[in-house]
Amino acid sequence: MEKQEIFSKKRVLNLSRLLPAAILVCLFLSAPQEGYAEEVPMPEAVQQNTVTVTGVVKDSNGEAIIGANVMVVGTTTGVITDLDGNFMVNVPVGGKLQFSFIGYKDQVIVVKKAGKLNVVLQEDTQMLGEVEVVAYGVQKKVSVTGAISSMKGEDLLKTPAGSVSNILSGQVTGISSVQYSGEPGADEADIYVRGIASWNDATPLVQVDGVEREMSQIDPNEIESITVLKDASATAVFGVRGANGVILITTKRGAQGKAKISFSTSAGLNVRTKTLEFANSYQYASYYNLLQTNDGGTAVFSDEQLAAFRDHTNPILYPDINWIDYCMNKAAFQSQHNVNITGGTENMRYFVSAGLFTQDGMFKQFAAERDFDFNYKRYNYRANLDFDVTKTTLLSVNIGGRVEVKRTPESGEDQNQLFRKLYWAVPFAGAGVIDGRRIVSNSDYLPFTGVDGLSSYYGKGFRMLTTNVLNVDLALNQKLDFITKGLSLKLKGAYNSTYSTTRLASSSMAYYVPVEQSDGTITYRKEGTDSQLSYSDSSFGKARNWYMELALNYNRKFGEHNVSGLLLYNQSKKYYTGGTYSYIPSGYVGLVGRITYDWKTRYMAEFNVGYNGSENFAPENRYGFFPAGSLGWIVSEESFFAPLKKVIGYLKLRASVGMVGNDTMSSNRFLYLPGSYGYGTGSSENIHGYYFGQNINSIKSGAYESTFSNPDAKWETAVKQNYGIDFNILKDRLSVSADYFIEKRKDILTSPDYLPGILGMTLPVVNVGETENKGFELQLKWNDKVGEDFRYWANFNLSFARNKIVYMNEVPNNESLYGRDRPSHQLPFDA
Repeated sequence: MEKQEIFSKKRVLNLSRLLPAAILVCLFLSAPQEGYAEEVPMPEAVQQNTVTVTGVVKDSNGEAIIGANVMVVGTTTGVITDLDGNFMVNVPVGGKLQFSFIGYKDQVIVVKKAGKLNVVLQEDTQMLGEVEVVAYGVQKKVSVTGAISSMKGEDLLKTPAGSVSNILSGQVTGISSVQYSGEPGADEADIYVRGIASWNDATPLVQVDGVEREMSQIDPNEIESITVLKDASATAVFGVRGANGVILITTKRGAQGKAKISFSTSAGLNVRTKTLEFANSYQYASYYNLLQTNDGGTAVFSDEQLAAFRDHTNPILYPDINWIDYCMNKAAFQSQHNVNITGGTENMRYFVSAGLFTQDGMFKQFAAERDFDFNYKRYNYRANLDFDVTKTTLLSVNIGGRVEVKRTPESGEDQNQLFRKLYWAVPFAGAGVIDGRRIVSNSDYLPFTGVDGLSSYYGKGFRMLTTNVLNVDLALNQKLDFITKGLSLKLKGAYNSTYSTTRLASSSMAYYVPVEQSDGTITYRKEGTDSQLSYSDSSFGKARNWYMELALNYNRKFGEHNVSGLLLYNQSKKYYTGGTYSYIPSGYVGLVGRITYDWKTRYMAEFNVGYNGSENFAPENRYGFFPAGSLGWIVSEESFFAPLKKVIGYLKLRASVGMVGNDTMSSNRFLYLPGSYGYGTGSSENIHGYYFGQNINSIKSGAYESTFSNPDAKWETAVKQNYGIDFNILKDRLSVSADYFIEKRKDILTSPDYLPGILGMTLPVVNVGETENKGFELQLKWNDKVGEDFRYWANFNLSFARNKIVYMNEVPNNESLYGRDRPSHQLPFDA
């Protein structure tokens, strides 16, 4: 009889179980296991009203259940069944016995007299049906043998972040993220799975509903679950794209029943997490004088000027401003709103959602009539529909997308440069905005003024970027039980489209220079002109891609044997790729295979293989075979483990090994093509002009060899090992999962830098790089209930990865300067 290893929640009636999560490990080592091995002595008056009950606990097929819990309700008295399912316990007359075991429904029996009980536990079908999303399908959670972490969509809503990518770190083991920007609409984080094992593209593959898509701007209210595939056994099916890990996002679907309408709203503040300390005007001028005198010169700021800076006696002529604090607010408002409806009939289910997310910027408007601040609005929509065309045919339709409107100040440069200029601004360069006028310091009163913090953007207008994203999925699932039971066919197609337009609203605004009059009053000299906003379409962007797959699935049970299989063909094409050869679409094509087997859900084995190709390499190197395998053993199901169940209610061991690949190297494509030539105009040496003759200073145009190819180039390969253990202690209240992983990656594509520049060409990339990646992950989950109405839980995650560059084809140099044997990236602990 199949044993279900998904843990059932035990009833807890003892208030002493309310233990702080901080001492869970101590409890594991030292907590007494009372009530499981021996009965608690009772007063003699009570003992006179007790009876001895014996019996046997079996499943619905008559098989004895080893290690079932037999508890006297309301006490800590209890035993576990032996190797034959037998038990014996003293029970007060009229008391209740509770029988429980993982994967079965609890059963309570009232004891009226001594005797023997024959207890039959029924399988908990809801728990048996609990599944984990894996590549191209789902598996029973208990049978998963790879390194997989997941979180539910409802947990995403507990963190009111603008981007899903900012929520995952610390929530899911193995995930680390780095957020480089707080700009509204551009604050998504860079995500890595188990560190950075390549100095080329190390970002994981992200799929939404089985199709490669960008995830950062999805409405969290639409997400059912997020699954992270980390080891080779979980990602080998992705072949040349699986080496950096895979993130799978599954959106919500409808269920049969009455329509349920849900509305949620949240509001928050974005604050500056760290304020830099800048020198004030007095410090700046003093340090500048010191710099001059130390170099043998003379001080340029007089004592009177230094005193004016220090005492702020004339803040117009001698201002002192921290431009970050002056130009920016301390916090900015953001909000998220969503309404969705779900339900369905016998033949049709639906989930429909609409959401709005807003995020304001931190720049102050001062007296400007036009709004030039950062601002972002996102409108998300989704409709997931399922139709039962026949009893064996399911048609699924997903329509989702979003409209983004993003406003940024117009500075004539990228936003990074805008903030740099705020940092570079001189504290006495201007007095800011006074009475609606921007005041810039007068160089007649100062040795130099520098540039103020408002010069790069104030009064110059704004840019408005509008982006429209559409995602459409069509999937047909057909059961083929008429051929053989458990066989099904799935045909899926997807289309993604993105279109963006940037509208520029530009203007100019005059500034004013203070002039001191003879009577000490200050007047202002106007410089520059004021102009009305002029609108123009700055740029357009577009992206389009499609995906299709055809899969055969097989899932069947033969007695105590569970077998499943997958054979899948997929193909994709992406247009408007950007970079080199942007006019040529890029594509992937491949085959996927998977076989899983388990006996009584006790011994488990899985074999995965991906066979796919990459356009970047020559035909003889284009396709690769990427195998992986994993094993699992639920030790707690063995008969010899029964005595240990008093302490460890569940124990599972996992191991996997396999090979995966990575074919990306920035925007480089078609690495095998013959070398190309260019023609220099001869206007400068930097564009390949030539000198002919003697004593001639002019450069002549000429041809040059621009690139050189490598027909032997191929993808990176990573061999990954993973060893894991899952166990449950403290009467199933504390679940622990730990993994240790090793990855060795080779053939990393890199450009040689050891040949002289006199060759006159760009050298081709070659497969020479090697890295090593090691680390561990730990996840603890505490889940308990006090009485019937109070439940509490706590989660703790710890992830650590150290990535080392073993070889990167460096120029011979001082040993201390080598990148070899030094960490390429080291991740801190995540908790």
